[in-house]
Amino acid sequence: MGGFKRGFAPIATAIRSNRHAPLVATYLAMTIIFVLLAAYVKHNPPAYDVTVNGTAQRVFHGATIQSLLDDGIASPKPGNFVAVDGSVLAEGKGEPFLATVDGKQVT
Repeated sequence: MGGFKRGFAPIATAIRSNRHAPLVATYLAMTIIFVLLAAYVKHNPPAYDVTVNGTAQRVFHGATIQSLLDDGIASPKPGNFVAVDGSVLAEGKGEPFLATVDGKQVT
């Protein structure tokens, strides 16, 4: 038990000292606020509104296009592979979908 008391002696002395009490209280309050904020963000991740096939959807931080496909929010099928003149070269051999993220096209 003596080691326990000796280990916390500097903290206890700082708390009893009027000179350091405001500083200790400030650090303690900041630590509590940080822990509570971290727990809130972990249990309530940020959500974003996106549009998929003209329908508004809400996705959470970390969502990918693949996760939207896996969740069944979108189920694209490959389009036709067409020539410049618009004639179909091969049915069902085109890109499965087109997506834009921040205005840039991605696959």
